[in-house]
Amino acid sequence: DIFGSGEWFCTETDNDSLTWYQSSKPYTGYFNAACRDTGNTGENYLISPEIKLASKQGHRVVFKAQGYNSRLKVMVSESPDMSSFTDVVYDGIIDGEYSEIECDLTQYSKKNIYLAWVQSADEDSESSISIDDVIVIEYLTKSGGDENLVKETALHQNYPNPFNNSTMICFDLLNAGNVEIKVYNYQGQLVRTVANRHFEQGKYRLEWDGRSDRGESVSSGMYIYHMTTDGYSKIRKMIFMK
Repeated sequence: DIFGSGEWFCTETDNDSLTWYQSSKPYTGYFNAACRDTGNTGENYLISPEIKLASKQGHRVVFKAQGYNSRLKVMVSESPDMSSFTDVVYDGIIDGEYSEIECDLTQYSKKNIYLAWVQSADEDSESSISIDDVIVIEYLTKSGGDENLVKETALHQNYPNPFNNSTMICFDLLNAGNVEIKVYNYQGQLVRTVANRHFEQGKYRLEWDGRSDRGESVSSGMYIYHMTTDGYSKIRKMIFMK
Protein backbone atom coordinates (compact mmCIF):
# COMPACT_ATOMS: atom_id res chain seq x y z
CA ASP A 1 0.00 0.00 0.00
CA ILE A 2 1.16 3.57 -0.59
CA PHE A 3 -0.76 4.63 2.51
CA GLY A 4 0.05 2.42 5.48
CA SER A 5 -2.51 0.96 7.86
CA GLY A 6 -2.16 3.69 10.50
CA GLU A 7 -4.71 6.33 11.41
CA TRP A 8 -4.88 9.99 10.42
CA PHE A 9 -4.60 12.19 13.49
CA CYS A 10 -4.78 15.85 14.51
CA THR A 11 -2.70 18.07 16.73
CA GLU A 12 -2.30 21.80 17.26
CA THR A 13 0.15 24.39 18.57
CA ASP A 14 -2.19 26.62 20.57
CA ASN A 15 -4.42 24.15 22.51
CA ASP A 16 -7.60 26.08 21.71
CA SER A 17 -9.54 22.88 20.88
CA LEU A 18 -10.24 24.18 17.35
CA THR A 19 -8.78 21.49 15.10
CA TRP A 20 -9.59 19.24 12.13
CA TYR A 21 -12.90 17.36 11.97
CA GLN A 22 -15.08 15.64 9.37
CA SER A 23 -16.34 18.14 6.82
CA SER A 24 -20.06 18.89 6.51
CA LYS A 25 -19.51 20.04 2.90
CA PRO A 26 -17.19 17.50 1.25
CA TYR A 27 -16.23 17.52 -2.41
CA THR A 28 -17.13 13.85 -2.92
CA GLY A 29 -16.92 12.57 0.63
CA TYR A 30 -14.36 9.85 0.01
CA PHE A 31 -11.77 11.49 2.25
CA ASN A 32 -12.70 14.77 3.81
CA ALA A 33 -11.58 16.93 6.69
CA ALA A 34 -12.23 20.51 7.72
CA CYS A 35 -10.78 23.01 10.16
CA ARG A 36 -11.88 26.41 11.42
CA ASP A 37 -10.15 28.91 13.67
CA THR A 38 -11.14 32.15 15.35
CA GLY A 39 -7.87 34.01 15.00
CA ASN A 40 -4.22 33.90 14.08
CA THR A 41 -3.22 32.14 17.30
CA GLY A 42 -1.60 28.92 16.12
CA GLU A 43 -1.41 26.11 13.61
CA ASN A 44 -3.63 23.04 13.26
CA TYR A 45 -2.00 19.85 11.94
CA LEU A 46 -3.70 16.99 10.09
CA ILE A 47 -1.11 14.20 9.82
CA SER A 48 -1.38 11.23 7.47
CA PRO A 49 -0.50 7.61 8.14
CA GLU A 50 2.93 6.53 6.95
CA ILE A 51 3.20 6.79 3.15
CA LYS A 52 5.47 4.25 1.47
CA LEU A 53 7.08 5.67 -1.66
CA ALA A 54 8.83 2.43 -2.46
CA SER A 55 9.93 2.94 -6.07
CA LYS A 56 12.51 5.21 -7.66
CA GLN A 57 9.82 6.83 -9.79
CA GLY A 58 8.03 10.15 -9.39
CA HIS A 59 5.23 10.79 -6.89
CA ARG A 60 2.66 13.54 -6.42
CA VAL A 61 -0.02 14.10 -3.81
CA VAL A 62 -3.21 15.59 -5.24
CA PHE A 63 -6.22 16.86 -3.28
CA LYS A 64 -9.13 19.30 -3.40
CA ALA A 65 -9.31 22.30 -1.05
CA GLN A 66 -11.77 25.10 -0.34
CA GLY A 67 -12.14 27.70 2.38
CA TYR A 68 -11.80 31.33 3.32
CA ASN A 69 -9.07 33.40 4.93
CA SER A 70 -6.91 30.32 5.51
CA ARG A 71 -3.24 29.71 4.98
CA LEU A 72 -2.44 26.09 4.11
CA LYS A 73 0.94 24.43 4.16
CA VAL A 74 1.59 20.85 3.11
CA MET A 75 4.68 19.57 4.88
CA VAL A 76 6.75 16.38 4.77
CA SER A 77 8.61 14.46 7.44
CA GLU A 78 10.00 10.97 8.01
CA SER A 79 8.49 11.09 11.52
CA PRO A 80 4.90 11.77 12.62
CA ASP A 81 6.00 14.13 15.41
CA MET A 82 4.64 17.62 14.85
CA SER A 83 8.01 19.27 15.53
CA SER A 84 9.71 17.19 12.82
CA PHE A 85 7.76 18.73 9.90
CA THR A 86 10.15 21.20 8.28
CA ASP A 87 10.00 20.49 4.52
CA VAL A 88 7.25 22.51 2.79
CA VAL A 89 5.90 21.29 -0.58
CA TYR A 90 2.94 23.72 -0.71
CA ASP A 91 2.29 27.09 0.92
CA GLY A 92 -0.69 29.15 -0.19
CA ILE A 93 -3.88 30.99 0.71
CA ILE A 94 -7.18 29.11 0.43
CA ASP A 95 -10.04 31.53 -0.22
CA GLY A 96 -12.77 30.21 -2.50
CA GLU A 97 -14.53 27.11 -3.80
CA TYR A 98 -12.96 23.66 -4.19
CA SER A 99 -9.94 23.60 -6.49
CA GLU A 100 -7.27 20.98 -7.11
CA ILE A 101 -3.82 21.29 -5.54
CA GLU A 102 -0.87 19.15 -6.58
CA CYS A 103 2.42 18.73 -4.71
CA ASP A 104 5.55 17.07 -6.07
CA LEU A 105 7.00 14.34 -3.82
CA THR A 106 9.61 13.02 -6.26
CA GLN A 107 12.54 14.00 -4.01
CA TYR A 108 11.20 11.62 -1.35
CA SER A 109 11.00 8.54 -3.59
CA LYS A 110 12.19 5.30 -1.95
CA LYS A 111 11.39 6.78 1.48
CA ASN A 112 8.62 6.26 4.01
CA ILE A 113 7.16 9.67 4.83
CA TYR A 114 4.29 11.43 6.58
CA LEU A 115 2.34 14.38 5.20
CA ALA A 116 0.86 17.17 7.30
CA TRP A 117 -1.82 19.63 6.19
CA VAL A 118 -1.19 22.67 8.38
CA GLN A 119 -3.93 25.30 8.65
CA SER A 120 -3.70 28.77 10.14
CA ALA A 121 -5.60 32.03 9.77
CA ASP A 122 -4.29 34.36 7.08
CA GLU A 123 -5.26 37.31 9.25
CA ASP A 124 -6.31 37.78 12.85
CA SER A 125 -9.91 36.80 12.13
CA GLU A 126 -12.09 33.74 11.64
CA SER A 127 -10.96 31.27 8.99
CA SER A 128 -12.07 27.91 7.60
CA ILE A 129 -10.74 25.21 5.28
CA SER A 130 -11.87 21.83 3.90
CA ILE A 131 -9.86 19.22 2.02
CA ASP A 132 -11.07 16.12 0.20
CA ASP A 133 -10.07 13.43 -2.33
CA VAL A 134 -6.48 13.01 -1.18
CA ILE A 135 -4.58 10.68 -3.52
CA VAL A 136 -0.91 9.86 -4.07
CA ILE A 137 -0.02 9.30 -7.74
CA GLU A 138 3.03 7.33 -8.80
CA TYR A 139 4.34 7.89 -12.31
CA LEU A 140 7.37 6.84 -14.33
CA THR A 141 9.84 9.64 -14.88
CA LYS A 142 11.03 10.46 -18.39
CA SER A 143 14.68 9.80 -17.51
CA GLY A 144 14.28 6.06 -17.04
CA GLY A 145 15.33 4.94 -20.53
CA ASP A 146 13.49 3.37 -23.46
CA GLU A 147 11.53 1.00 -21.21
CA ASN A 148 9.65 4.02 -19.83
CA LEU A 149 8.65 5.45 -23.21
CA VAL A 150 4.90 5.44 -23.85
CA LYS A 151 4.09 3.90 -27.22
CA GLU A 152 0.29 3.78 -26.87
CA THR A 153 -2.49 4.53 -24.43
CA ALA A 154 -3.32 1.38 -22.48
CA LEU A 155 -5.07 0.25 -19.31
CA HIS A 156 -3.26 -2.67 -17.67
CA GLN A 157 -4.43 -5.47 -15.39
CA ASN A 158 -4.49 -4.43 -11.76
CA TYR A 159 -2.17 -6.07 -9.26
CA PRO A 160 -2.42 -7.87 -7.00
CA ASN A 161 -5.51 -9.61 -8.32
CA PRO A 162 -7.41 -11.02 -6.48
CA PHE A 163 -6.73 -8.61 -3.59
CA ASN A 164 -8.01 -8.20 -0.05
CA ASN A 165 -6.78 -4.77 0.99
CA SER A 166 -5.74 -2.54 -1.88
CA THR A 167 -4.68 -2.88 -5.49
CA MET A 168 -2.78 -0.83 -8.05
CA ILE A 169 -4.43 0.27 -11.30
CA CYS A 170 -1.82 1.04 -13.96
CA PHE A 171 -2.19 2.85 -17.25
CA ASP A 172 -0.09 4.41 -20.00
CA LEU A 173 -1.11 7.70 -21.57
CA LEU A 174 0.28 8.58 -24.98
CA ASN A 175 -1.21 12.08 -25.19
CA ALA A 176 -1.85 14.47 -22.30
CA GLY A 177 -5.52 14.89 -21.46
CA ASN A 178 -8.32 14.18 -19.02
CA VAL A 179 -8.50 10.59 -17.76
CA GLU A 180 -11.45 8.97 -16.00
CA ILE A 181 -11.05 5.68 -14.17
CA LYS A 182 -14.20 4.39 -12.50
CA VAL A 183 -14.93 1.19 -10.59
CA TYR A 184 -18.32 -0.51 -10.92
CA ASN A 185 -19.83 -3.53 -9.22
CA TYR A 186 -21.04 -6.42 -11.32
CA GLN A 187 -24.56 -4.93 -11.42
CA GLY A 188 -23.14 -1.90 -13.22
CA GLN A 189 -23.48 0.49 -10.26
CA LEU A 190 -20.74 3.08 -9.82
CA VAL A 191 -18.67 2.32 -6.73
CA ARG A 192 -15.67 4.63 -6.90
CA THR A 193 -14.19 7.31 -9.14
CA VAL A 194 -10.48 6.61 -8.85
CA ALA A 195 -9.45 9.42 -11.21
CA ASN A 196 -11.09 12.24 -13.15
CA ARG A 197 -8.40 14.79 -13.89
CA HIS A 198 -5.76 15.95 -16.34
CA PHE A 199 -2.64 13.80 -16.73
CA GLU A 200 0.48 14.52 -18.73
CA GLN A 201 1.91 11.89 -21.06
CA GLY A 202 3.41 9.08 -19.02
CA LYS A 203 2.95 5.83 -17.15
CA TYR A 204 0.93 5.91 -13.94
CA ARG A 205 -0.10 3.74 -11.01
CA LEU A 206 -3.13 4.61 -8.88
CA GLU A 207 -4.16 2.81 -5.72
CA TRP A 208 -7.71 1.66 -5.01
CA ASP A 209 -8.22 0.72 -1.36
CA GLY A 210 -11.43 -1.27 -1.78
CA ARG A 211 -13.67 1.57 -0.60
CA SER A 212 -16.56 3.38 -2.21
CA ASP A 213 -16.84 7.11 -2.86
CA ARG A 214 -18.57 7.31 0.54
CA GLY A 215 -15.56 5.73 2.24
CA GLU A 216 -17.31 2.42 2.90
CA SER A 217 -15.49 -0.89 2.46
CA VAL A 218 -16.97 -2.83 -0.45
CA SER A 219 -18.09 -6.46 -0.22
CA SER A 220 -16.24 -9.38 -1.76
CA GLY A 221 -16.87 -10.04 -5.41
CA MET A 222 -15.97 -9.15 -8.97
CA TYR A 223 -15.61 -5.51 -9.98
CA ILE A 224 -15.09 -3.75 -13.29
CA TYR A 225 -12.78 -0.80 -13.79
CA HIS A 226 -13.21 1.42 -16.83
CA MET A 227 -10.74 3.93 -18.24
CA THR A 228 -11.78 6.59 -20.70
CA THR A 229 -9.74 9.34 -22.32
CA ASP A 230 -9.76 11.07 -25.69
CA GLY A 231 -10.26 8.35 -28.32
CA TYR A 232 -9.74 5.48 -25.87
CA SER A 233 -12.00 3.30 -23.72
CA LYS A 234 -11.05 0.07 -21.96
CA ILE A 235 -12.70 -2.20 -19.36
CA ARG A 236 -11.00 -4.79 -17.16
CA LYS A 237 -12.14 -7.03 -14.31
CA MET A 238 -10.75 -7.54 -10.82
CA ILE A 239 -11.71 -9.56 -7.73
CA PHE A 240 -11.91 -8.22 -4.20
CA MET A 241 -11.70 -10.86 -1.44
CA LYS A 242 -12.08 -10.10 2.28
